Amino acid sequence: MPEVPPIREAMQAFVVATPAEASRAAAGLQEPFGPSGEPLRLEEDEVGSYNPPRVPEILAVLEGADGLAVAFVQRLLDWRIAHSAYMEGKFVGTTPVAHSKEELSKKLELAVVSAGLRERRVADEAFRPAVLESCGGNLKRITRPPWVAFMCLQKVGRHVHLGRKRLSWMLEREAHKGEALALLAASGPGARNFLSALLRLADGTRWESQHLIGALAAATADSPEGVAELWERCRADKPPSYVFGVLELVGPHLAGRKDDLIAWLEPQVRACELGKWPPLHAYGSVGRDLPQVIDTLMTFCPEGGADVPEPSGHWADNQRPEMALYGDALEALSFSSASPDRVLPLLVHGLRRFQEYDPDITYRGDHQRVCSALERLGAAAGPALPEVLRLLEEHRHKSPEDREFPADLVGLLVAMGGAAAPALPRLDELSREDDEEEDREILVLLEPDRSWMMAARSIRAAVEAVRK
Repeated sequence: MPEVPPIREAMQAFVVATPAEASRAAAGLQEPFGPSGEPLRLEEDEVGSYNPPRVPEILAVLEGADGLAVAFVQRLLDWRIAHSAYMEGKFVGTTPVAHSKEELSKKLELAVVSAGLRERRVADEAFRPAVLESCGGNLKRITRPPWVAFMCLQKVGRHVHLGRKRLSWMLEREAHKGEALALLAASGPGARNFLSALLRLADGTRWESQHLIGALAAATADSPEGVAELWERCRADKPPSYVFGVLELVGPHLAGRKDDLIAWLEPQVRACELGKWPPLHAYGSVGRDLPQVIDTLMTFCPEGGADVPEPSGHWADNQRPEMALYGDALEALSFSSASPDRVLPLLVHGLRRFQEYDPDITYRGDHQRVCSALERLGAAAGPALPEVLRLLEEHRHKSPEDREFPADLVGLLVAMGGAAAPALPRLDELSREDDEEEDREILVLLEPDRSWMMAARSIRAAVEAVRK
């Protein structure tokens, strides 16, 4: 079997490749050989099902956010922008437009310059097909939108600088909007330059993506102008739903408006009306660690000394409003990480009492919601360790067909760091017993909570760091 190049070498080759070389360089970022060593024909669509890019290795490099990682993501975006700009010139809708060689070369030159490729051989007749070829085949597989928007940008997006003009170009195009929003969400105060465009986008859509809410939060945090725009929408007769998501991410960084926002949210939380689900997450985030906010959220928890309020009216059986309110309250309380003496007992009790009602929040395990809330407390969640160990023991005695890997519990142990040291013997034991541990190697570089061994390694590193 031919040797696959080291990942950093393959990434560097892609960064410096000319258009004619780009497709070949992209092949080094994928496993180009089948299970038996036979060469794969990468141009065939069905190859993608068993020939994925070298995702774990690439993400490991991106995790370091060094110069190569940033240059690699920048290059991916360059190619996607150049390809889109060129195809806009060649097509109107889905209909090809006839162009002379000179016109097409000029459009290609503009596309290449807009992508920052600065290639000077645009007039070369062989150059145009090289660019088009490089935008398909191997290159297409690693530049498709989910790869760029949801993997690369979340790792190094804050280091990538495209400039205002190019980001505006991306925001106006559906094929690039997700990437532009992810970049803005990661850019912090830099997103303020796009506040008006983001508000127009949010006000004009009925469904807000997490990237859009994240970008709006970045543009709003500690910005008097951004907070004023948000406050104006909050006071509308029917506030848009996205304001609650933005408030959850912005938290108390509201440029002097925190008290006003808490006073606006509190009646909605207390009313708990059917059809107007209380904004517990926004309330808990904006008012984090304030005694009156914690007191209000505790009323939704059985341990808070009050019955769980239930809205009146018809509910579908699977919505279980009493559990839904309880779960939201636990997540909202976890924002008060500076008050572990008050919120930790409620969260630990939630590990025993709360029953998940939403199947979309069980991908990491049956206790994903409460474990994620406890993760916010970090090492301060240490008192939850006995309950986590008890749940791990329950997992150990499940039948093989029901024994999904408990990434929620393992992730909580990793978040505890050195405080989870007493769990190390159990993790080592579970690693030895688990026949599928070696099969998880592809996930090890992605998340330490996907492997007993990697979780134990992370906890030992935290213990060693404290000793030093």
